[in-house]
Amino acid sequence: MKLRVGLFCLLGGLCFTVSAIGAGHFWLWWLCGVLTVAALTPVVRFGPRHFLAQAGILWLVLVVVGLVCTLSEGVLFFPEIKAQATTDLIGGSAMYLLVAIVLAALAKLLKLTEPQGQAVEHRPVGIAIAMVLLAGLSYVVYYQIFGAIAYEFFTKQYYAHAAEQVAALGAWFWVYQWGRGTLMTLAVLPVIYTLRLPRWQAALADMRTSGLNIMMSMKQEGKPVSFVEDCAVPLPHLADYTARLNAIPCIRAPSRRSLRRSRASP
Repeated sequence: MKLRVGLFCLLGGLCFTVSAIGAGHFWLWWLCGVLTVAALTPVVRFGPRHFLAQAGILWLVLVVVGLVCTLSEGVLFFPEIKAQATTDLIGGSAMYLLVAIVLAALAKLLKLTEPQGQAVEHRPVGIAIAMVLLAGLSYVVYYQIFGAIAYEFFTKQYYAHAAEQVAALGAWFWVYQWGRGTLMTLAVLPVIYTLRLPRWQAALADMRTSGLNIMMSMKQEGKPVSFVEDCAVPLPHLADYTARLNAIPCIRAPSRRSLRRSRASP
């Protein structure tokens, strides 16, 4: 599976090199494409099983995050490009539609989509709305930190009057950024709601898997001994299963000293 995922990222990244035909820098466009496809890989792995649903969700994320929010930032600082931005939005939406179709088809060809998965319980509507607004607000914090760094060290020469424009907008500038962050969150909301992947359980399982090699390399007597495998136990029942298993006296893991004694005995 890792090989197929890597191949999906490398081949899918080529979809974003179309811009290199006129702008050059093929390898940079390909690298950006590979990173973008890698970020979208969970959608094709654990998202909707149907081809059209996958392509639709991919297209929505690419258009809103990659086009709408980017062009809206440009129009804010350069109002004179509004007509050009509209043309770019139409052309870019068509291009991203083709990209989404190609990525969904490539995922089907490489058989990346998991056939089944545990359904995730969704939060109540009120809590979901609050979390979306909070996520949009977190983008404002992100913009203040990394936007300032990018402006000071990389893009300041291209925004000659940015400071005056931000000062003229006042607090509305940050309300505008909050709206952009909320819009991007809404774009990825279908991704979150269709992922057949438990959030916390998956994170704990990954942590447990990562820590297994460390525990097995221990030299002390507390080193775990493989005896009963728990891979067949669903994660929601694993804690109760482990507690009941350890409650059986004959199942308790022996120390290394007792193991050495048992091995030395005829």
